[in-house]
Amino acid sequence: MDRLETYAVGSSELTYDLIERIINDNTRLLLSEEGRQRIERCREYLDRKTDVNTAPIYGVTTGFGSLLTNTYLAMSCRHYRKTL
Repeated sequence: MDRLETYAVGSSELTYDLIERIINDNTRLLLSEEGRQRIERCREYLDRKTDVNTAPIYGVTTGFGSLLTNTYLAMSCRHYRKTL
């Protein structure tokens, strides 16, 4: 089997076999246009959700794991998300 030089993340289903091949071939990863568009749609969704919702959203307006009880004020949410 030929060496996989480059893989565009978001361009196809990512299977365990493909992940193993990417690791073994030391494949260069790129973000596909479709993947970039999906990320943008998710970001827009979260921006809308946090603009109108005061309830905590795990990992978005709260900390992760043991930092779950750390919450972020609505004004700082956008700044916090941008730093991620």
